[in-house]
Amino acid sequence: MIVKNTSIFKIFNEFFHNHKSSFIFLLLILILEGLITSISIISIAPLADYLLDPNLKNSSKVTSTFLEILNNLNITPGLTLFSIIFIASNFIKGIFEILIKYSVLLIKYRVQRNIISDLLLNFLRARWSFFSSEQKGKLLNTFNRELLVVGDTLGHLTMQFAQFFQLCIYLIIPFWISPMMTITAISIAVAFSLPFLTLHKLNYKLGSENTRTANIAMSIISEIFSGIKIILGYSKQEKTIELYQKAFDNHVNATVKSQTLAQSIQSIYQPIGIAAAILSLSYAITSGVKISDASIVLWSLFRSIPILGMILKTNLSISNFIPSYEQLTNLKNRAIKSRENDGRRLFISLKKSIKFQNINFSYSKKDITIKNLNISINKNCMNAIVGESGSGKSTIIDLILGFQKADSGNIMFDNTNIKELDINSFRSKVGYVPQDTFLFNGTIKENLTWALDDNN
Repeated sequence: MIVKNTSIFKIFNEFFHNHKSSFIFLLLILILEGLITSISIISIAPLADYLLDPNLKNSSKVTSTFLEILNNLNITPGLTLFSIIFIASNFIKGIFEILIKYSVLLIKYRVQRNIISDLLLNFLRARWSFFSSEQKGKLLNTFNRELLVVGDTLGHLTMQFAQFFQLCIYLIIPFWISPMMTITAISIAVAFSLPFLTLHKLNYKLGSENTRTANIAMSIISEIFSGIKIILGYSKQEKTIELYQKAFDNHVNATVKSQTLAQSIQSIYQPIGIAAAILSLSYAITSGVKISDASIVLWSLFRSIPILGMILKTNLSISNFIPSYEQLTNLKNRAIKSRENDGRRLFISLKKSIKFQNINFSYSKKDITIKNLNISINKNCMNAIVGESGSGKSTIIDLILGFQKADSGNIMFDNTNIKELDINSFRSKVGYVPQDTFLFNGTIKENLTWALDDNN
């Protein structure tokens, strides 16, 4: 099943459902940060009123509330006190913003770990035919780049959740102070934002091209290292480099367009947001709004403009991330579809023989590799299979190990058909030396003992 046009709401819902505790913790921090943010916003009013009128004769309702609280606490108001409250509340708010970013990063990497582990698990449960049918470069690029894109975007989604909460706080207070001034600014900002929403289709197209070209570039790198002896043997180093450079240039062309579009949104939106704030201030002055009240609204708007721009940027980048998520999901679905259909009978030991009964096998369903094969591999005997290249020697071993499935016929382990056998219980008792040399990144001892159980 090929997944296309994935719903971001479905992704986020699954994301939220699997990490409820992390989101609840984030929400608690956001609530506390919201309270501190509220204080930091409204604390500018008494500061502005005092600078305009030290006697506070004609103060705003916010300043009047401040004075009433200070009077009940027997604290004398003054410039120093108002400055300390304003600076301290913003400092504490900054600490909470760090906690929010820390929580977002924790959620991001927990999700990334779960996605990678789940994908690896499904890959390792798949039959060998899944790996032989998929491009190696595509598999490598999925783990090398696409998973990072998915993880980063899910991190941005979590941050967007936090930023939306912050934006609400920044807009609620000015709406309470001066509804018309706030509505004017929001209306202008939204009107200027509408053209950006039409870029989703373009960004999705650029994201698809970005993923496709990355797959090709990674495939070439994979082929270079797999066929390095042939490249050196025919002295085709320059041709190989040119081939990779061409693929890399195609990827750069796609990714530069994609990244430039995503990063330019915030830069373009910032002057638009400033214009909205200035126009709303002009409205406030002509409407007779108090300077202290206008300063609260203006401060809130200037703090909310970057957040609004970031939300718009993240929202647009989501359409760029979806092709990466679709490739990841499609590969996972193919791996699940190719999962080993093992039997339940555990392999204890071989008592007599392994028998091939009328085995037929072909890779392409057209060219028959093995036809009507009947052989018996007896226990405690040395068996040799001899033949020219391509005659099916390696295929026989693959059939015994269950890497390939016969088109017809039966493979019997004593009286048990391979279809009834838990193939991994058999493989764990086999000493297998493939024809292609491979060493894990470790010592000689670690490679020699790699297949042993950890307790041995």
